[in-house]
Amino acid sequence: IGIVMQKKIMFFTPSLQIGGIEKVFTTYANCLAISGYKVYYVFGNDHFDYSLFNSYVVKISLGNIRLRASLWRLMKNVIKYSPDVLVTGGDYPNIYCIISSLLTFKRSKILISHHSYFNVEVNHTLSRILIKYFYNMADGVLSVSNGITAHLESLGVRKSLCTTIYNPVDINYVINSSNEPCNNLDHPYIIFVGRLSKVKNLKLLIDAFGILRERLKDTNLVIVGDGEEKEDLVNYVESLGLDKEILFTGPLANPYSLMAKSMLITLTSISEALPTVIIEAFALGKTVVSTPTCGAIDLLSGGEYGYLTKRFDNPIEFAELMEKAVALPIDQKKLVDRANFFAVENQSTELIHLLNHL
Repeated sequence: IGIVMQKKIMFFTPSLQIGGIEKVFTTYANCLAISGYKVYYVFGNDHFDYSLFNSYVVKISLGNIRLRASLWRLMKNVIKYSPDVLVTGGDYPNIYCIISSLLTFKRSKILISHHSYFNVEVNHTLSRILIKYFYNMADGVLSVSNGITAHLESLGVRKSLCTTIYNPVDINYVINSSNEPCNNLDHPYIIFVGRLSKVKNLKLLIDAFGILRERLKDTNLVIVGDGEEKEDLVNYVESLGLDKEILFTGPLANPYSLMAKSMLITLTSISEALPTVIIEAFALGKTVVSTPTCGAIDLLSGGEYGYLTKRFDNPIEFAELMEKAVALPIDQKKLVDRANFFAVENQSTELIHLLNHL
């Protein structure tokens, strides 16, 4: 990317429990720090893993506090370090950073990022009002797909504020991590990696796996991640008598070894803007079966780079596509070539251009 002027950039996320936004931001932070920026990463809990960052990133924990309690501490760090640009993502963190900017007399430019359509777990009317009112106070709005940009414009966010930059993936890191040893499973398996939340629609995957299991009898399902739906999902699996065939691993710092050894990677979400796990699957040459969210349709090019269902609620259809994907996987070289478009080196160049023009 080349050495650039020493501009100070501060990232903020409420935690470092790695989800899509945190993964994107830690990737950007590492790349910008190597490129010559002074990078601070502020996060709001004590459950962190410093190995996520290279040695050039300044890590700042606000302590083990919730988002609503973080505003004052975030403001203190903005005043202390005076970043040129404060970058954040997610509806409410975006709003908190804009408020922080106002209360510190716009000491820093604010670049907010938007990574999803409406969250099915929050009030849509409230989200509409907050997005329209607060987002237009930002200095820039980064969206992760053209669909998200159009979505924000439909909510009243000024078109001139919005820039589309696809999520970056550190391809070399994913590949190198996939070569690390992991627990070998006794049976071939399919895998899901992500947050165990309502929007991920995981009962569809569990039901579809139950059907698939009747056809591919030695196959297991591995579910990697944590979230508010975990207990309910574990109970559901037990009620179906599939608790020996379905393994919940909890969150893993390195899921890539398991992903690389899987038969295929699955995604059953109701809504996805640009699911990073699909790009990571490309990097590993793994075939994906997904529901037809806007993000999956975009990444899989309507089915050219993976398998897409027609519906979000048909386990028979999902099971049939999984069986087909196992028998007819997508060409690995084709998937790896697709992944390279999203390489952090390419997407960070676009982010640097945006930061330098704020």
